[in-house]
Amino acid sequence: MIVMEHYRKFAGLGVACLLATSQAAIAAQWQICQMRVEITGVTKPVPELQAKVRQVTPKQADAECPQVGDTITFDPETPDYQNNVPRKRWPKIGQTVRMRYQYLDGFCHHEEGQDAPCRIKHYPLDAS
Repeated sequence: MIVMEHYRKFAGLGVACLLATSQAAIAAQWQICQMRVEITGVTKPVPELQAKVRQVTPKQADAECPQVGDTITFDPETPDYQNNVPRKRWPKIGQTVRMRYQYLDGFCHHEEGQDAPCRIKHYPLDAS
């Protein structure tokens, strides 16, 4: 009987810890901005696309999205944001494309051994 009582205490503690970590994981979520942009150029010497934002729709009310008329610079990614789009498949200058700007705020570990706030950004093109 005593063993079962201790088991219940530890089981309750485990559930409480699980709930606490779940809340922390829920708090950090991707912020997403659906955009339509017009490609205006390619940067040099490091090639990235430059585009003028033509339309923006935030998925969350508190998402920090570029504004209509802003110029953004980015390396285009596949729709699943797991790979960069090969340069020969980049949209051409003057072309208008749909894409997402999505970011996740968190803490990143730096070489100096300290964690510091950072923003992980992705720029996936919509599948066409």
